[in-house]
Amino acid sequence: MNARLKAIMTITAILIMCGAFVMMSEKACAEEGASPTLDSDATAYASGPQVNGKVTNGTYTETYDESSGTLTFVIKPNSGYYLPDTVSETHGGTTNWSVNNSRNEGTLTFTNVGSSVSFTVICDRPEFTVNVDRGSYSTSYSPSTDTYTITIRANSGYVVPEDVSVSSYNYSWNPNSSRSSGTLYIYDVGYNDSGRVSVDCIKVVPVTVSITTGKTMSSVSLGNAIPGETFYGNLPSRTGYDYPSSISIKAGNSTVSSSRYSYNSNSGSFSIQSSAFSSSTSSITVTANYQAERYSVSADIERGDVTYSGSPAYEQTFSIQIVPDDGYAYPDSVRVTNGTASTGWTYDPDTGVVTISSVRGAIKVTGTCDAGTYSIIYHDGNETLNLSPSQYTYNIRCILPEDVEKPSFIFVKWVDSEGNEVTEVPLGTFGEFHVYAEFVDDLSDVNVGLYKTLCYIGAALSAVFIVVLAYVSRK
Repeated sequence: MNARLKAIMTITAILIMCGAFVMMSEKACAEEGASPTLDSDATAYASGPQVNGKVTNGTYTETYDESSGTLTFVIKPNSGYYLPDTVSETHGGTTNWSVNNSRNEGTLTFTNVGSSVSFTVICDRPEFTVNVDRGSYSTSYSPSTDTYTITIRANSGYVVPEDVSVSSYNYSWNPNSSRSSGTLYIYDVGYNDSGRVSVDCIKVVPVTVSITTGKTMSSVSLGNAIPGETFYGNLPSRTGYDYPSSISIKAGNSTVSSSRYSYNSNSGSFSIQSSAFSSSTSSITVTANYQAERYSVSADIERGDVTYSGSPAYEQTFSIQIVPDDGYAYPDSVRVTNGTASTGWTYDPDTGVVTISSVRGAIKVTGTCDAGTYSIIYHDGNETLNLSPSQYTYNIRCILPEDVEKPSFIFVKWVDSEGNEVTEVPLGTFGEFHVYAEFVDDLSDVNVGLYKTLCYIGAALSAVFIVVLAYVSRK
């Protein structure tokens, strides 16, 4: 009984072991033809040929087609590295190696392989030693064009040089307009070539213009002068100002001789010779005394005109006096244009003065002077009388009062300053009009009419007497 049990247990154990072996065999068959990924210096053994592959600075994946006996490897370089033109390999069949234009993927195919395959792929990259003094750089490489690119950026206060030199290669150097950076293209560079590039960035000298004409003094940057090179600059254009007739220049604290710079007063352009400054010069200052533009003044004043002093200059405060014709007064209001603006001015109708706070262009004043109104002053000896009308308007008829009362006196007439009798303000008169009253003593029983009648009779009798006297004298 015990022997039978032992036999059964032995057979069961054998069956379990056989089942496990079968499962392992099926798993191995299922994994046949897989594509393992191997790092550099990796070695793999696939079903079929034995593979010994080595990729320096890269990786590969493997695929085996047992039916055709083809073994394929896809090889990729690490970042920054590139595939070679050729590979080193040994096997018993036919080999094909192809690389794409970017050299970042290649395919190595073996057909009719024998029992083993071995290959070596060395990924590499161009190595240029770059030295940038007072600046920084970055590099890139295009394997499709075999072009190695170095971008150089100067530190603040420096610029890249006008040219650089690269030995043993064709190249082009392209600094930007401000010379703050530049791009160096090196041509025909193989994927594993090497070289050396040195660039010295240059300290610049800041150039400013000091503007001394206008309501406020200002300073404007004109860029940077590069030691060893002529500096070319342009004064900034200013609305309302002409370029100065001349300029002065200082390099640091030293005045630059006029023989070391040139200036065009028509365009505002100038140049400073390289001998006028050096890398030790702290700054260059151009002093420019701009000339303010001057403008015309015109007026359209009906029954009047204007007066002013000089010609108005840009940004200047300017005054214009309105002068009415005789008998007319200042306009109640006016219109003023100041360049293209119609604001920025004031008018005082009491004084007729137009004030422009800041001239912007040609000035025109338009207005109408109306007939003036003036006072009538009534005199009685050393006193003045408060009578109506107290005013008159130029060239408008105005009759003087006749019912002038004064205790114990009788009003006779008005006379002007020359003693002429007046009953109204003469047309054409303007300004204060003064008239003087004439009175006679009041006669208690005689009214004014009677007084005047007696005066006329007396005058007539006097005339008759004179005629009679003349006749008698003749006899």
